[in-house]
Amino acid sequence: GLAFEVGHTVIVVNRTELKVGEAVTDTVTPGLALTVLEVNGDWLYVSNGHPGWIERRNVDTPAEAIHRKSAAIAADPNNDKAKIEMGMTYLEKNDFANAEKTLMEVAQSTSANREAKPSHASGMRVALTSKWRWCARRRGCRWRCAGSPRATGRCSPRARR
Repeated sequence: GLAFEVGHTVIVVNRTELKVGEAVTDTVTPGLALTVLEVNGDWLYVSNGHPGWIERRNVDTPAEAIHRKSAAIAADPNNDKAKIEMGMTYLEKNDFANAEKTLMEVAQSTSANREAKPSHASGMRVALTSKWRWCARRRGCRWRCAGSPRATGRCSPRARR
């Protein structure tokens, strides 16, 4: 498997719960970036506002997440959900051009796959544009989202240190 270390960024690939003991601290969805705070075998203690433990099988590196989403899109070019998740991963990598391109494709999509609504992607792209500019002025940033990465009103950039 992939070797994750403290401080690494991981991307959620399966909808799952973060837990501390038996208590659920958050539900995370594909595309959300988390920071690894501790590693214990197949479990990672992660956070993006709400810390908790997640199994390794539910996360990938940003590069691997993009690779998997690219393969999913190649298999089904109308997979708007995979495109939104890939756009969010590009955003985490500060690859704003590819993030905007990917989200714009979904926003302009006429596919029958409406699991991810194009109007949602368009709203996300517009909402994030000013945040991208904020990041560019500060030479990059990381994103902090409360809950779902699709809750764009609850995502905010923080300067990289």
